[in-house]
Amino acid sequence: MTILTIANQKGGVGKTTSAVTLAHGLALAGQHTLLVDLDPQGHVAFALGMDKAPGLYRMVVDEEPITNVAIYSRENLDIVPGDKKTEKAKRTIVISNFPTEILSRVLKNAPYDVVILDMAPSLDVLHVSALMASDWVLIPTKLDAM
Repeated sequence: MTILTIANQKGGVGKTTSAVTLAHGLALAGQHTLLVDLDPQGHVAFALGMDKAPGLYRMVVDEEPITNVAIYSRENLDIVPGDKKTEKAKRTIVISNFPTEILSRVLKNAPYDVVILDMAPSLDVLHVSALMASDWVLIPTKLDAM
């Protein structure tokens, strides 16, 4: 399994667009892909025409396995949507033992070829945990003319 985090502290640079497009492309190429929305705004679900849901909250707070939380979206593409409960999950992560390893533990043995983590435009313990769990990091940028 390969884990890719898409992150940037700045908003509006195309993190979610990159995550959704890359996940869909990998799924079309036959890779069993999981897209995890770690942003409380839940834009991954919106981009795919789905309802927001407390995916990370269910995995971290309720300790549900990823296979119970992931929602089938398309062939080879499952989604763990985000919503406002992602903030509550982050607070749980902060007070947990080994908070930087929480995503590594949650994703361990996930039955996917590729996992893509879509981050919020901020920097917190969830970002550190995502970076620790990742094999790769993609940092989208928006180049503005002066």
